[in-house]
Amino acid sequence: MVDWVLVELRGSIDTLVIERKAAFLLSDGTVTDDLVNNKVTFNAHPGYPYYIALRARNHIDLLSQNLVNLPNSLLDLSNPNQVMGGLSQLVSMGNGYYTLPTGDGDANGINSVA
Repeated sequence: MVDWVLVELRGSIDTLVIERKAAFLLSDGTVTDDLVNNKVTFNAHPGYPYYIALRARNHIDLLSQNLVNLPNSLLDLSNPNQVMGGLSQLVSMGNGYYTLPTGDGDANGINSVA
């Protein structure tokens, strides 16, 4: 475990938060609230579509590009095609890997690479 994040289910029409869970961020980029099965489980209605938001301290939040039906086996928010806003919301780390951009911690108007 290298950090923690908040994972949110957001409504399909208004993107209001339906449910929020704290989860672990592992060194391989996996987000989990269950260190045995490496997944995040929600209490919301399975089969309903939700947007998934990822909120990490010191980083810009991400929202899934498309609605996701739960349970879902994998949502890869390091893939620009699965992130609302695509490449403009991620920072390239090279070799096809992308990451969350950092926030503007010193308020100079410039976000830097994590």
